[in-house]
Amino acid sequence: MKTPPKILLWLFNALGPDNRADLQGDFFELYDRRVQEKGKFKANLNFFFDLASVIPLAFIMKETINSKPSLLLLATNLKIAKRNIAKNKLHAAINLTGLTISLTVCILITLFVKDELSFDKHFREGETIFRVARKIENGDKHDKHGSAISSYMLKPILEGNLAGIDKITRVDFHSEMIKLTNDKQYLESGVLFVDSTFFDIFSLPFISGDQLTALNDPLSVVLDQETAQKYFGATNAIGKTVGIRGKLFTVTGVIENFPANSHFIGHMLIPLSGVAQWL
Repeated sequence: MKTPPKILLWLFNALGPDNRADLQGDFFELYDRRVQEKGKFKANLNFFFDLASVIPLAFIMKETINSKPSLLLLATNLKIAKRNIAKNKLHAAINLTGLTISLTVCILITLFVKDELSFDKHFREGETIFRVARKIENGDKHDKHGSAISSYMLKPILEGNLAGIDKITRVDFHSEMIKLTNDKQYLESGVLFVDSTFFDIFSLPFISGDQLTALNDPLSVVLDQETAQKYFGATNAIGKTVGIRGKLFTVTGVIENFPANSHFIGHMLIPLSGVAQWL
């Protein structure tokens, strides 16, 4: 963009009203167009006359201080920003690209942290649920490691012997070959062997069946909504049977799918008492 001579710029800065910063952009745009259409001499002459015509504005439009920016000021700032972008396209593109990448990364990090902090928050009184882990030492201070897996015998040892425990459940994760009455078979990776107290601790909504008694029978099984639909074509699967290792388990409940932000997922829940011989 063509700019006027320094003397005209000095006059503009000295005589132009301070509260009309957008005037400079208007004058420069008009000057640039006149240079292309009429030549530099006429453009300089017209710039001088235009400048003389706005001198009274410096006396009429006194700058005022307003604690709340007006819409007019906002529009002026937007106009100036637009002109700066048009004048420095490469610099503006670099800044906008950097700003876009930074905001995107911040949003992604925020969503990731929010998702991580939301795990298991859907369980009722989740802050009172604890998972027992173990620490293994082999006599060597450098030979130590931890595990989230503990012994089956831990439950009877803790019950009645450690104050502050309300309920205990064991959970064992398995993959099993499931056989249906129509001879269809599925390899199911989300099979959980649990105690009958599982739903007393993990409050998962039941679609059908009784939460209090769903796991009381050793040959009962509770399916999630997705698995019931996959096996039987409907979520109303109460009374249906599935075969596991030659034993028939009767569906006594259907629950909603585990939320994705759970630290473990189960598609089938079977009482430990019904599979004790396999453990």
